[in-house]
Amino acid sequence: MKRLRFVAPLLATFLVSTAWAGGRGQATPNSTSSTSTSTSSRYAGEAKPAPPPNLSSINIEDVSASAAGISVKIEGQNVQALLARIEKQVETGTYLPVLNSVGIIDIPTELRNPSGSGVGTVKFPVVVSADPKTRYMLSLWAKSGYDNDMEWGNAKTRVFSGYAPPTPQTFKLEFSSAALNVSVDTSDMETVTAQWQLGKRTVATESNTGAPPTVDLKYAALGSTGSELPALVLTLENPNTHEIQEARVTLAIAADPSLKTKVTKATTENPDKQSKASFSWQDLAKSGIGALLKYFTGGL
Repeated sequence: MKRLRFVAPLLATFLVSTAWAGGRGQATPNSTSSTSTSTSSRYAGEAKPAPPPNLSSINIEDVSASAAGISVKIEGQNVQALLARIEKQVETGTYLPVLNSVGIIDIPTELRNPSGSGVGTVKFPVVVSADPKTRYMLSLWAKSGYDNDMEWGNAKTRVFSGYAPPTPQTFKLEFSSAALNVSVDTSDMETVTAQWQLGKRTVATESNTGAPPTVDLKYAALGSTGSELPALVLTLENPNTHEIQEARVTLAIAADPSLKTKVTKATTENPDKQSKASFSWQDLAKSGIGALLKYFTGGL
């Protein structure tokens, strides 16, 4: 294997990504770089020093994809730098490259140890298709140092699938006398954010992280809205995968005189009669929105 120059600035994380232009003829760990040529001319007429040995070892234990990127579980020793290539399986069954190289030097401590093997997970910020039927191949190389002349080790490969999109969660809304309660019935630790918007203005934002998460969005933040009903903007984010679900709800009403009479009568009846009020499902749906409009605007 010929050498590939690996630039390693003193940064916590280093990312290199080069899209292939449809063939394998561009830079990979197996190609000859211009640096090798200049190095050879530097040592013209004298013996070229032997490259430092690559003392790293790796084995891919698992690969998983999500909306946040690719996670690779690796067993390794003396790993100071990694380089990956990603290929996609096409209808003929062969794999075509979709990304030439992704390099990273933010290596877990478990893999850096030169005296013993450990297991750690490396994350590559590369997003593949949200389709579990699509298959990919990951090729991974390792180095035990940052020397430009050090050769990459032999590639390790692993086939993996695209990720399944998450099942949408249901936002639950409860209208109380002072606030709108927004919650999501999930056992995962997630963050729910709710906003009131009037036109293009955001007039209130509430956020909470929990399992399940819940927030109270107070009506008082709306102030005097006139005849304008607010829009409700809801966001649910998984802090681990950074998957985001969003919803935007706008309220409006078209009520005929008969419905307006029913709503007015129901809101003025005493509690005993209110609990026994009878509406059709269509009337119930409309009267619910009508009650909101009455609350925000002062009347139907």
